[in-house]
Amino acid sequence: MGSPIRRLPRYVILMLALGFLIGGCAMTRVNPEAFGKTKTYAIVSISAAPQAYASTPMGSTVSGLVKSASSDSGYSNAADKLVKASVPILYRELKKTKTLRLAAEETVIRSPAYARAKGSEPKVLWHRFLLADGYKYFPGEEDLTALAKALRVDGVIIVNITYTVGSSGVNLFGLLHLGTQRGVTRLDVTAIDRHGETVWRDSVSGKSDESIGAIGESANFVKLHPLFLNATEHAVQDLVARLEQRI
Repeated sequence: MGSPIRRLPRYVILMLALGFLIGGCAMTRVNPEAFGKTKTYAIVSISAAPQAYASTPMGSTVSGLVKSASSDSGYSNAADKLVKASVPILYRELKKTKTLRLAAEETVIRSPAYARAKGSEPKVLWHRFLLADGYKYFPGEEDLTALAKALRVDGVIIVNITYTVGSSGVNLFGLLHLGTQRGVTRLDVTAIDRHGETVWRDSVSGKSDESIGAIGESANFVKLHPLFLNATEHAVQDLVARLEQRI
């Protein structure tokens, strides 16, 4: 008999692993004294669950299984294109806040200090994370503290992204599922200052404004791609608003 943890949907396991990694991401933490117009922060790590996930095939309807056999649909899909398109959105929306100055992406990841930073394998428990282009993975506070000092910023930020399909509708006798699907993006953010203190920690989820009609629980990830990006925009906007409310 397999482990009960391994029987959970993979995206659930990844979020549990993420919570383990950043030490209780559900608890929002903000140190107002660590922020302000003169404070500069650098995003030093952007990771993501390697797949965007729809419903798990376990317990799904016949319509969902049939739909998942098509080339554009399935229960999961590689998230690399979503991550690539989400990074500019993340920077654009975070730069709008007045609670900090955000270092330019190219200035950070192409700096000699960042090149010297070793980084670690992007893995928690037995699951690997996907890294955005040019970024490294830093699970330890000591490495992040040293990096903040090396980059000469007031603090560093790590971001993790999870994409899931938000579904609603009705299940007809286990044969047919009719409903709608939206893009849902979750952001888990942690900031560490030059003294090794966690000065910001938050988790938010954004949903796309629009939805697509769906027959079956599996998802058409081609059609959902722009909806995931819209959901990412809303998630970052919510993240900024929550930070500003607490400063």
